[in-house]
Amino acid sequence: MNLKLMLAFTLCGYAFAQTQTPWPCQADIHKSDPDALFVRVSDRVTNILADRKVLPDISDLKAKDLDSLLVVHILVGTDGDVRCYQLPQGDSDLAQRSLDAAQKWHYKPYLLNGKKVLVDTWIRFSYKKDNVEVVLPDR
Repeated sequence: MNLKLMLAFTLCGYAFAQTQTPWPCQADIHKSDPDALFVRVSDRVTNILADRKVLPDISDLKAKDLDSLLVVHILVGTDGDVRCYQLPQGDSDLAQRSLDAAQKWHYKPYLLNGKKVLVDTWIRFSYKKDNVEVVLPDR
């Protein structure tokens, strides 16, 4: 077999074998539902499924000139509630506000082959001047 081709197969296999870092609450979820299935879904799709969206409260920051993007990584349960949340990147001064808002979001159930599944996704909060909004990636 060609050495380049063999190297490509090896690297592809390595990439597919990589596992995500487990969620802090993943063990608890598996205790209550050993067959729980986690599916990663883009925020563009999950934003459509959100039936309650809460923006961070910045009423006390009106005088500040904000310019930050905070991405909150969330795990949505089969009931639509945010089960876990973490902030892998972003301005630490705005982090707690973003986390507090993200945990209040609620989603319609995500179905895979007719079964409700847990959804691994994120919310992007954009802080600009004296405003905050949810932004979605370009297609």
